[in-house]
Amino acid sequence: MNKWLLPAGVVLAVVLSVLAFAGSFGTQKVAYVKMEELYNSFQMKQQLEKKLKDTEQARKLMLDSARLRLQLMEDDFRQLPKADTSSFRFFNQKQREYYAMEQQFNQDNQILAQQYTDQIWAQINQYAKDFGKQEGYDFIFGASGDGALMYANEATDLTEKMKVYINEKYQGKTK
Repeated sequence: MNKWLLPAGVVLAVVLSVLAFAGSFGTQKVAYVKMEELYNSFQMKQQLEKKLKDTEQARKLMLDSARLRLQLMEDDFRQLPKADTSSFRFFNQKQREYYAMEQQFNQDNQILAQQYTDQIWAQINQYAKDFGKQEGYDFIFGASGDGALMYANEATDLTEKMKVYINEKYQGKTK
């Protein structure tokens, strides 16, 4: 938590300096967007979220199938009059394989989710840059509740306009 305190303070100081600078000259075009709202309304996010859920569901089905086979094998193994060493080793090997697959799928799901998040933010950042240039903004700040922007006049809130823009841009409707 403390490792973010210094960067947040530096960002806040920069933001305040920029705002003071912009206010003193009166020619800077400055606005902000609500990052979480922008992120959650982005169609690319919604599409990748669905893709991730589909991937997770497919992996879950594979795990469920493997778990069922393992349970049936265990039931058969318990019904043997005497535990055969080779059967016991085979069952243990299959059990280890199942747990390894489960762990790998969980890890792969986390990695894929992070990759999608990174892709979404990279695209939003690029579209924000394009939007800022197109609309003549000198600064667009992201209000995310992390201390980078503590207050802004709601008249400078571009969130709604930016949501429309990034979704139209994503659909190829704007250049």
